[in-house]
Amino acid sequence: MKPPFVAFLNTPIGRKLRLAVLIFALLFTASAVAQYLFIRTRIHKTSQAEFQAWTEELRREVNYTTNWNLKKFRQADWTAPGCYVFTTNGLVLDIEGFVAGLVDRVTLPEGLASGAPTNITSDVGETWRVLAKKLRGGVAILGTPQPTSPSNADALLQENATQFGTSIEEAARIRARDINRNVD
Repeated sequence: MKPPFVAFLNTPIGRKLRLAVLIFALLFTASAVAQYLFIRTRIHKTSQAEFQAWTEELRREVNYTTNWNLKKFRQADWTAPGCYVFTTNGLVLDIEGFVAGLVDRVTLPEGLASGAPTNITSDVGETWRVLAKKLRGGVAILGTPQPTSPSNADALLQENATQFGTSIEEAARIRARDINRNVD
């Protein structure tokens, strides 16, 4: 003997009910898929528009024509939460926000001696007073731009270099606010 519910499903009304439930389930599923695709598309379009706006904002601030005007760029205040500005030959001009693995290969400036402040001129024409501190596992380079660096730039670089410890791991824990605002 069949249970009453199973017997009901075999009646003409029960068959119509099964068909209605199947149609409802298919409509519900199609509606859920359509909503998912709509939201995903809107999020993608919004993200693309936001990224494009940030890119245009940075492009205006860099204002590169035939040479770099980095003074204006360094004084700019943009809304992009993170950026990576570099020249065509790979020279990093600015990194806002840290993204692990973003910078793949790093080379030290030519003539940079460890432990002694030195003047260097970058490929974009900026002059910096820099100090390289040898660490276990790498090098920390501290710098202050010339000619705007303070008169005690060498002492300032030496003093701030001590905060970086003796290893890359210790140096990685340093936050920007832990060092003097005149030192990069």
